[in-house]
Order: sequence, then C-alpha cells, then structure tokens
Amino acid sequence: MTDAQHVAFCISDNYSSIVAVTLQSFVDHHTNESAFTFHLVSEALSADNLDYLRRVIAQRSSWKLLYHPIEEKSLAHIPTGPFTIHAWYRIFLDKLLPEEVDKVLYLDADTLIASSIDELFQIPLENVAIGAAKDQQNFITATKQRIGLPQQHTYVCSGVLLMNLSYWREHNIARQILDWAIANAHRLGCPDQDAINVVLREKTEVLPAQWVSLRGTFYMIRSIRQKKQPKRITILASFTMQAVHHGITN
Repeated sequence: MTDAQHVAFCISDNYSSIVAVTLQSFVDHHTNESAFTFHLVSEALSADNLDYLRRVIAQRSSWKLLYHPIEEKSLAHIPTGPFTIHAWYRIFLDKLLPEEVDKVLYLDADTLIASSIDELFQIPLENVAIGAAKDQQNFITATKQRIGLPQQHTYVCSGVLLMNLSYWREHNIARQILDWAIANAHRLGCPDQDAINVVLREKTEVLPAQWVSLRGTFYMIRSIRQKKQPKRITILASFTMQAVHHGITN
C-alpha cells in the first residue's frame, strides 16, 4: 500500500454532484493499495451530500473523506473578478488541513482521473511551493504583460496543484498571495491563478504535460515516453453542470 495520499477539493454545496463524478473516477482507476484521504473545503455542505460522497469512496475500504468548513464572510475583502470566492479557498489549505499533512494534491471539482496518479505523488517538491503544469495562457504574451510576469517564466494552471504545505506554512505563502492580489486587483483576470503565478514564479516545479489538460483535451504519456508526437485525445464525457475541462492520465 502507498503512503497516505491527500487530495483536496474546494467547493460550494451545489458542486457536490460534480465532485462525486471525480471521486468515482478515482475509484475506477485505483485499488485499496492507493491510500487516499480526500479533503472537502466548503462554507457549507449538506449532510445528505456529504453522506453521498462518503458512500462513493466507501467502494475502497482504506479511503477516507474529511470535511473542513471555512468562513466565507471572513474572505469578503478578497478580489474575485468574474469568479466566486471558492477559487480562493485552495490557498488556505496549509491552515485548514492537519499539520501532519505536508503535501496535498488540489484539484478543481471538474477534474477527471483517467488512470492511476500514484506516480504524481512521488514528484519531489524540495524548496518549492507547488508543482503545476503549463496553462494555455502561458502562450499568451498579453497575459504575462498584464500581471507583470516576465515572459521567460511559465504561467501554470492552478486547477491541478501539487502543494508543499510545509513550505507554505514556513513561508506564509497564503499571506503573500493575498497581499499581492489585493494590491494588484486591477490586473487580475483569473484572480487566484494570476496571484499564484506571480508570487510563486521562482518556487514552482513545472510538471510534465501529462498531469493536466484543459477543455477536454489531454495527451497520452506513452507517446511522450516513446519520443513520438503526443496523441491528442478528446474526452467525450461531460458533467451535469459543465463539460469536463481537466483530464489526468499517464
């Protein structure tokens, strides 16, 4: 059995059905040998929804699901742009999760797991805050200009974040990200993602493309390892509320 592998989602109650699909995709591609603990961060989850999500992971007897409430009103001063405050919850995981959790994989609720991700947790994060893959906006010059990110730096996707929580706690990363976002609210397009990219530009391990894809497209790592052109695959599944926009595969 693997060591404990922690995964976190930050949602509102009406996203519970979306997370249920994601959790089922974990079940479909892992056995009890993968020791997952799932963490749900929300301002309020109904008892019925929480019970349903626990029943999904109960298909694997070694898995756990924990709920961590957060006070939404205390975050009212944070700029959200066109997004909801839930996008910001991820930066507080170092404080919300138990101190003994030193690494966590944050996933957007609408993430589809396409094969085992045990290997992802083995990626070292020594002296860096996060591991993340390139976002599509990495290739848009105007995005980096807007937030003052030098062009040579990689703009990463915050929808799949391997987080070194020990580093976050030691360096008070959440405070740094919030301070920059508040001071630069006029620059923000994707508020938390923009701030994460600027503040952690020197403290990010850029993950291989296999670990994230956007808007229904992902790449088979087998093709990359064989030094062939990656095979482009479109995910046909979609969730009730919106199309799948992340795919994780190896």
